[in-house]
Amino acid sequence: MNKTILLAGIALMTMVQGISVHAELAQQQETPQPGQYLKKITTQYPSPDELLIIMDLDDTTITSPKGQLLGRSDMFYHLLGKEQKAHPDKTKKEIAETIDPLLEAVYRRVAVTATDELLPNVLDNLKDRNIVVVGMTARGKAVSAVTQEQLKRANVSFYDTGPLREVELSNGRSIRMEHGVIMVSHGNNKGESLVSLIRQGYLEHPTQIIMIDDRQKHLDDVAQALTQFDKFIRFNPVLCTYLKTTTPFSAVDSEREIVDFLYQWRKDPEINRFIKNDLFTQKMIRECLGTAKACQLLTKMIPDL
Repeated sequence: MNKTILLAGIALMTMVQGISVHAELAQQQETPQPGQYLKKITTQYPSPDELLIIMDLDDTTITSPKGQLLGRSDMFYHLLGKEQKAHPDKTKKEIAETIDPLLEAVYRRVAVTATDELLPNVLDNLKDRNIVVVGMTARGKAVSAVTQEQLKRANVSFYDTGPLREVELSNGRSIRMEHGVIMVSHGNNKGESLVSLIRQGYLEHPTQIIMIDDRQKHLDDVAQALTQFDKFIRFNPVLCTYLKTTTPFSAVDSEREIVDFLYQWRKDPEINRFIKNDLFTQKMIRECLGTAKACQLLTKMIPDL
């Protein structure tokens, strides 16, 4: 009888544990307006000491104004994919780092806005309630400084985690965290990065995490990493669908905007140096999809062409 009771007890515990583990991953939700979503969902946390909110940046927190493709994440991924096909011998990280210098110059000069007009105020209110809200981006380290500038221009302010800190990952890799923004960088994983930040004490060990990102891969990576790290952290993945509500992406139009940008800023000393020295910029000009006048003039500016 005792053995039967013991076995029944073990079976019941196993069932409960199985339910608990399954329940820690909440059903994924979607929103085109992350500000409104956060305002609504965080009302259920009167004492949010153990809650962590993670916001992706591009096309989740900040974006280009409607009608402008220049600076959007889908433009970057288009250029990245195009270069990967042209250079299959190079890694994704290597290719991304050839694109970043031009993008850094673009980010400094084009308009940027919050994806949701409510978002800046919502983030400020969450900070007032001592809820930790951080940004996490797959952008490269080369655009770290301009990323902070863009956030300021969009009136976006995260929970201040302090000055720049380099956080070590495995195999000599690293990420950086500065004033609430985690720069995961090319080739690293958001899930691995988050777990490393918690393990090393850069972020408090939460009991619940809400993550909003416009890329399913990043949500999946974090879910997998948290399951392996601590199955009792409740994870709420939220897919940001903002891009479905704005100007549809066009590869041709995005490349045309890049060339028009170079033409508009050609007399700027920095952009002039890119035209004359940067191989990726010169490739964009050689494959020119801008206006005939812009293409002709920019082509003449490339030395020895």
